[in-house]
Amino acid sequence: ATGCLLYEVLTGETPFVSDNPAEMLMMHLNDDPYNVREKIPECPLALDALIERLLAKNVDDRPYDALAVHTELTEILKKAQEVVSEASPQTLALSGASASIDPETGKLRAKKKKKKDQSEFYQKTWFLVTCLGLLIAAGIGLALGPSEDSLYLSAQEVIRSSETVTELVDAKKFYLLPYLEQFPTGKHAAEVTKWLDDVEVAVLEKQVDSKVNRKRDGRNPYETACLKAVTAERDKERNPLEAIEMFQSIIATLPDSATPVSEPAAGAEPSADASDTEVAGDPKYWKLLAKNHLDSLKAALLAHPERESVFTERMSVAEQKLTSDKPDEGVAIFQLFREVFRADKDVEAWFEYASRRTKGEPARMPGMK
Repeated sequence: ATGCLLYEVLTGETPFVSDNPAEMLMMHLNDDPYNVREKIPECPLALDALIERLLAKNVDDRPYDALAVHTELTEILKKAQEVVSEASPQTLALSGASASIDPETGKLRAKKKKKKDQSEFYQKTWFLVTCLGLLIAAGIGLALGPSEDSLYLSAQEVIRSSETVTELVDAKKFYLLPYLEQFPTGKHAAEVTKWLDDVEVAVLEKQVDSKVNRKRDGRNPYETACLKAVTAERDKERNPLEAIEMFQSIIATLPDSATPVSEPAAGAEPSADASDTEVAGDPKYWKLLAKNHLDSLKAALLAHPERESVFTERMSVAEQKLTSDKPDEGVAIFQLFREVFRADKDVEAWFEYASRRTKGEPARMPGMK
């Protein structure tokens, strides 16, 4: 793209010219454009060679990166300035200029005879030098990379507008990771880290959805537990509190951070992406995924018109287990209910009931006579 821009700036036309889009495409794929010097003989040979390499069909034949282009452009400009400063009076005279020595600086001072310039504006020296300077400045900007604020604002825009996981992954690759690598203690580092966590969880969410649909095994104990909870969540025949309990158990038992699990579970599909495997083995992301599901399920249940019936049904199961050979399972149901609904005032009566039953104290279910 830089080669095309330079070519058009210097010659006044694009490398290939055609009214037929298909023909234009084939020219880009198969043909070589005229050299700039064939159209503008005054173009420095080194600049012409650089543009030719920028337009090379083979990517390996092009300059390595923006910094390499910037370096070459700077050298070309430097040599052009040296040619002017080293020109002899005789050379200037032959070119139609008069020359003298500046008595104050001792440098050559030339005054060209007035002659009307008939060339197009884009062929004039001032225009070419200005464009060359702008390209060098652009090269510096590309070499230095975007600023902290520009990276943050770009990331913010993509995160807010993304509608697919693919777009979120692009945000991670092009903005979030570069920001944290360049500005690990920057003023937006905490927010960018949160966005990155959200992206990782979104990727895991998509993988979980696929594995549940295909009935695949998890890669590690964390994923296996989440797959079971999501399966329970989707089973319309099961009480919603069962899935809520499973997600709460994941949240309560998984650490916020720990040494990631790298060994896949038996029968699990291997992952080709090392970074994907690393994220899948970190309990932090599974804990965040479980919390997202729990919050969604809880909000839906609290707003459900049959909420009381759902609570009654599940607490009845807990009561039955208390009198069976699995009393610990009954206590666990009451305990998990307390952990999930601890701060919800509109189910306070149920919370008190579950609390007393957890301690083995007698209590009557809300609404029961």
